[in-house]
Amino acid sequence: MALFLSIFPIVLLIWLMVKKNSMPSYVALPITAALIYAIKLFYFGDDAMLLNATAASGLVSTLTPITVIFGAYRRHPQMAGHHQPEPDCPIDDHRLVFRLYD
Repeated sequence: MALFLSIFPIVLLIWLMVKKNSMPSYVALPITAALIYAIKLFYFGDDAMLLNATAASGLVSTLTPITVIFGAYRRHPQMAGHHQPEPDCPIDDHRLVFRLYD
């Protein structure tokens, strides 16, 4: 039974994402994560504090590269010497365009 419950969330995730009317990944992944959390908490009897710490660690691990790339994207115009935005301008259109030919 433990083997089945360990494999079931992965099979469910694959099925949810490849069936004919597939579910988008931003819906299927949280459903699968919640199912894994519930199985680990109730069936395997893991400590809730350990599960929460592992979830927080995983969240930080996945957000770190995303924020580094986003920061590099936002800082590119400043580092390349492009137009600096006005202090009262809420949106800087020059940052939305990636300039290949300057």
